[in-house]
Amino acid sequence: LALPPDLAEVNRVEWELKGLKSTMAALGHGYVDVLKVDVDGSEWSLIDELLSDRSLDVEQLVIELHFDPLESKANREVKEQKLKGLEALGFVPVSIIKPNDNELEVSYVNSGKG
Repeated sequence: LALPPDLAEVNRVEWELKGLKSTMAALGHGYVDVLKVDVDGSEWSLIDELLSDRSLDVEQLVIELHFDPLESKANREVKEQKLKGLEALGFVPVSIIKPNDNELEVSYVNSGKG
């Protein structure tokens, strides 16, 4: 099975990925009112960034969380600890929607803001 020529070309493009802090700096933003995250599995890297850099100023976080049904119990526990870390930073879940067994859509409000 070969990709059509136009799709094969797209797959050769190199992408520069940026973190939240560098994106905010490039745009001249000191804070974010609402951060909506839907990155199909890469959300855990963003959570790591929020946990490690307390200077990131986000008032509301709306995030789609993905869980691999085949991941180990240890990996699942690491993800649960990351979510507890968000709450320790003051992010309070105000809405949780479970569209399927492997996904959660969570809205957080930063209780340290406003």
